[in-house]
Amino acid sequence: AVIIAPERPAYQAQARKLQQAIFARTGVQLPLLRDTDCNPWQPATTHQILLGNLMDNRVVAPLYHRNYIAADAHYPGPGGHVLRTVHDPWGTGCNIILVGGSDMAGVTVSVARLLATLQQDEVELWVPALLDIALADSFLARFPELRNEPDAAFREAEMAKAHEMLETGAHGGITDPLGRAGFYYYVTGKVGWAELFKSLAFLMYEDFQKDREQYGGAWGMDADFRLSTMLPAWDLVEEAPVFSDEERLQI
Repeated sequence: AVIIAPERPAYQAQARKLQQAIFARTGVQLPLLRDTDCNPWQPATTHQILLGNLMDNRVVAPLYHRNYIAADAHYPGPGGHVLRTVHDPWGTGCNIILVGGSDMAGVTVSVARLLATLQQDEVELWVPALLDIALADSFLARFPELRNEPDAAFREAEMAKAHEMLETGAHGGITDPLGRAGFYYYVTGKVGWAELFKSLAFLMYEDFQKDREQYGGAWGMDADFRLSTMLPAWDLVEEAPVFSDEERLQI
């Protein structure tokens, strides 16, 4: 694995802190690279720990634009943090850990929280799957719907709306709320959004079996145009702990 950080002194200090902590526990010193030393569009050939965000670590850019990771000047906002693992995004067997934030305060928190999650046995040091997010109040003020707690009562109300959409032949069926639930899980880390995605996905399939006669087809008019949202949303949510392996195959 390698640690990749911007060349600014504050970033380098956090990167060295992480490097030294891993060395103290394993005797292995991970290489520390500046983002300018790397070709961001070259698929990873080793596991990468990326510090920063889209604006200051150019290695973030390809993964950001493919919706695998998110951190920029606005998200998660001042002081907010995003600590996220990404499983093999390049298809090369190499994983990514984003130690992110919109500013150094947020990245500093992410580094501390990463160090707190390290697990070790006699042979290996590793981290579990991570989706540790804290959104700044200023960001939530712009997107107040992300304040919602997708608990059982909220999900029940959303499912009632989805049933009504299907019964009334809503444009696109329930493809919009399905994609939205997946992306809201991605940006908030709240597992209830993944639960809602699962319920909506199975409802969509169950309704398809009714072979409704409606303009635009059984999925809903223009549902195919939503594939550009639904498929990335599934990619982001599929490893959530709410799914069994059987359910993943069904979806």
